[in-house]
Amino acid sequence: MEFLLGAINIAGDFAAVYVFTAKLKHGSRKNYALFLMSALVLLCAAVRVEAIVLDKAYPVIFTALCEAAKITALGFAAHSCIGSGWLGSFYTAIWSIMTAEFLHELPLLILRFPRLSDAYSTALYLVFRAAFTAAVLVIIWKTAAVTMPQSGVYRTGPRQFTSAVTIALLHVGIFSYLMTTNWMTLLPWPYLLVLVFAQGYCLIILYLQNELFKKSAMKKEMEAVNALLYKRKQQYEIARQNIQLINRRVHDLKLLISDLENDRQDRKTVEVLEKVQEAAGIYDSVVKTGSDVLDTVLTDKSLVCESKGIKISCVADGQSLAFLDAVDIFTIFNNILDDCIDAVSLFQDTSRRSIDILVHTRQKFLVINILHPIFQAVKFKDGLPVPRNESASYVNYNIKAVREILRRYDGLLNCEEKNGVFTYRIVIPVV
Repeated sequence: MEFLLGAINIAGDFAAVYVFTAKLKHGSRKNYALFLMSALVLLCAAVRVEAIVLDKAYPVIFTALCEAAKITALGFAAHSCIGSGWLGSFYTAIWSIMTAEFLHELPLLILRFPRLSDAYSTALYLVFRAAFTAAVLVIIWKTAAVTMPQSGVYRTGPRQFTSAVTIALLHVGIFSYLMTTNWMTLLPWPYLLVLVFAQGYCLIILYLQNELFKKSAMKKEMEAVNALLYKRKQQYEIARQNIQLINRRVHDLKLLISDLENDRQDRKTVEVLEKVQEAAGIYDSVVKTGSDVLDTVLTDKSLVCESKGIKISCVADGQSLAFLDAVDIFTIFNNILDDCIDAVSLFQDTSRRSIDILVHTRQKFLVINILHPIFQAVKFKDGLPVPRNESASYVNYNIKAVREILRRYDGLLNCEEKNGVFTYRIVIPVV
């Protein structure tokens, strides 16, 4: 009987660990398999130590220390094998052990402490406990275990972790008290009900805390994106006015050059006029797409590309962009081209510095492809490219702002690296 109960306890603990770690990002399958093996060994050792502590009737503090050591060891194993951050690894361990502890007690409370006097009643209890634990863990697997991580990672900050540790200490304290005390026979039923459900409330509070911190982080990120969008709106107005002014000046300059060419005097004057004509011709090299906004972006970026030796090519049906807001068009192309320019500038060979833009409609969808060669393999975070010199905590607000705009139009952004070429592919339903 004791052996079967111990096996079920270990199986429940292990299943809880698996539920809260299976959907996380792992370095490799081999590392995750190593973590699961380490977790199983740790849980077996912990159950054995706890059994000795309970048999010797040690004070409740020893049981609490065993549970704390279990969480600590599991956190170290998660960090070492999976590669999660320290806080995220221990946060995962807290969730796993707290859930497993709650599932140890709840079946007994539901059955009002069945008397396991014969093999039949024992078998029924074991079957019920296993089925109940499996059902609860499947529900958690489909709900909380999916929604709590962000892109396969628990992004736990110091404040959230401190709060989680405080809740875990309360939960572990109640569990240790119940395990040390002969709770099934000595403690009154209402008292037991309060203690066990207090553990349940600890789990609920921990979940709500996680959601609140997630929403707070999302709010801060959205504020940063909105600030960037507002900044781009101002940049668009300034760029539009500047380009219009420069175009007028260039037009006047070309007329002046034409008049001077009609009155040529010497070879030196001709050479000077040709250089001036070539400099003014930069603006003629910009493709006229049929969209004033896109023309503004391309004209603005062509000057940057000219100074960095970057060739920018564009085949675009500008009329297909007409249903988009002008500032949105400016932000989409400006933000993506900024990232493209930064990426191709890494090439020492200027012949590799090129950016291609294709804008067209296909089957009632607007399709925008922006491509450029890549210097080396690109790291991704939340499906977005991360510059090679940035840390794992880097947030690409440029492209996040693009995603936010596309969300308003029910559009999608896909970033893909293939055969040494990086592609930003945007698809938007045409209204």
